[in-house]
Amino acid sequence: MPDTYALELRLAGRRCVVVGGGSVAARKAETLARAGADIHVVAPAIDAAIRSLPGVRCHERPYSPDTIEGAVLVFACTNDPAVNRRVADDARAAGAWVNVADDPANCDFRVPASLERGDFRITVSTGGASPQLAANVRRRLEPLFGPEYGALVEELRRARTIVLEQINDPQTRREVFEVLAGEDSIARLASQGVASWREWFEGVLRHRR
Repeated sequence: MPDTYALELRLAGRRCVVVGGGSVAARKAETLARAGADIHVVAPAIDAAIRSLPGVRCHERPYSPDTIEGAVLVFACTNDPAVNRRVADDARAAGAWVNVADDPANCDFRVPASLERGDFRITVSTGGASPQLAANVRRRLEPLFGPEYGALVEELRRARTIVLEQINDPQTRREVFEVLAGEDSIARLASQGVASWREWFEGVLRHRR
């Protein structure tokens, strides 16, 4: 039975600290940048890949506890287990959640492998047992879920507002939402585009008003 609780966090403008400046730190910083976090990377040397990320503040110096003040998430990504343990202890003492690279037992949260198509997202986790297996499964899913899924999410967001405004009966609403999220809806958007999909959506509404 999983010992974690799956959720998505809104991190826009929230302070997140990455301790370490190598490739692992770069991957963590990149995902945080996509979420709009206020990212602080601390290490004696920081890769150029990290410096090029938007919204990242680089601090080229050894780690010290003051670095994590005000952070909501902390990532310990150095190649020194002793430093990582110290970061984890300091983060918890400061009330932040911590993720320690290559030490799942010492993590408050884990970052699953993620397939993203706009706001459509599938995550794969093995509870820290095998990140490589999670990554392999994500790669197998990539050809099954193309960019049309991201486009569909955007159209469903727009359509939901219209349905709620124009259809009062809850059961009818559920039926419409089921049709809009169905295989025919996805196939139509992928093959015919947004304009055709919206025309079809208007027909669905007329039929159920």
